[in-house]
Amino acid sequence: NYSISFSFSPTIYPHLMELVSAFIKREDHEVKYPDINKTYKDGIELIIKKGATVSKFVHELPLENIFSDQDKRNEFVVRGPFGRGLELKSMEGGKIFAITLGVPVLFFADLASYILRKNMEKAGRVMKKTYRLFENENFDKLDTDNFKLVLFSSFHLKTAVIGKELFTVADQISKEFVFDNFEYYLRVGEEGVPRWNKAFFMEKLDTAVKHIFLCGPE
Repeated sequence: NYSISFSFSPTIYPHLMELVSAFIKREDHEVKYPDINKTYKDGIELIIKKGATVSKFVHELPLENIFSDQDKRNEFVVRGPFGRGLELKSMEGGKIFAITLGVPVLFFADLASYILRKNMEKAGRVMKKTYRLFENENFDKLDTDNFKLVLFSSFHLKTAVIGKELFTVADQISKEFVFDNFEYYLRVGEEGVPRWNKAFFMEKLDTAVKHIFLCGPE
């Protein structure tokens, strides 16, 4: 199973971080995409981590073979999406804990990116500047004034860490402008950081926590 992470796609991520850089420097920024609905009009981008079996096979195929109409053996069937999603509307007015081990941090990447983009847009209005990735993005989908995502991301190796740059700046902006709608905790095993235990989480739990997601290898 794989997750499609809109925010980390090669089409979006560089421009998103360019927007973040302009925001941090308080520089003017040009909207890159006039219409969010047309960004993937002609297709969808897949980012596949190189694993041990099927995904390794995909990585080792020459690109001309993957996209060749002549060789039907290299056709790929993509099914989904599966599941009910995060059902965020039911979580408004509270806090959610997302505890992830490895790649499943991607389940929450687009939500974290949405909170970041909305926070930059709101702060930009105060500064009389426009900080938007999409001209017509609807920021009414989730009331982030009464919602908070606390993301715990754990990896064994530094080289395997996903999303640190994006999540770190989202945490910083949430704190700087007192939005208090996002927090990020990263643990990398090889750096000698102690394992998160019951005492660690009990210290951070409070009555505002409505849902806890625990996502990792079986």
